[in-house]
Amino acid sequence: MKRILCPLLFCFLLSAQAVLAAGISFPAFISDGMVLQQRSKASLWGKSAENSAITVVTSWDNKKYTTRSDKRGNWKLQVVTPAAGGPYSITFEEADNRISSGGSVTTSGSTKTFGSVTTAGNSTNPGSRVTLHDILIGEVWLCSGQSNMEMPMKGFKN
Repeated sequence: MKRILCPLLFCFLLSAQAVLAAGISFPAFISDGMVLQQRSKASLWGKSAENSAITVVTSWDNKKYTTRSDKRGNWKLQVVTPAAGGPYSITFEEADNRISSGGSVTTSGSTKTFGSVTTAGNSTNPGSRVTLHDILIGEVWLCSGQSNMEMPMKGFKN
């Protein structure tokens, strides 16, 4: 009986630790060095603890945006981007989940500075902050094609 119970208990404790240390996390492409489309509403999203308040501050205009994660910890908001420029930073802060549910987006002109947190895999602990650096704003182009799409024009006479 101990042979079965001990490994199961170990797995349970290991998974409980992963849930407790969830924090803010993003998809891989929302990271340092990303490029956002200029003069648009860029969507930012990720995961956090359920029912947490997420505050985002953009360095190009120092506006503050807030939203709330759902029961699964998913959150999403849109930030207004300026004309081309950079590099900029975006700071995310997760508050605890003691506030009642309901999402909203607010902006203010006041400047608020947060400390930077560097973590592996774009994840932080609950109640912490993370700053993405070297964000560029400009035209975003997506190209797709066959393998010869990268071929240089050198060697073609026409």
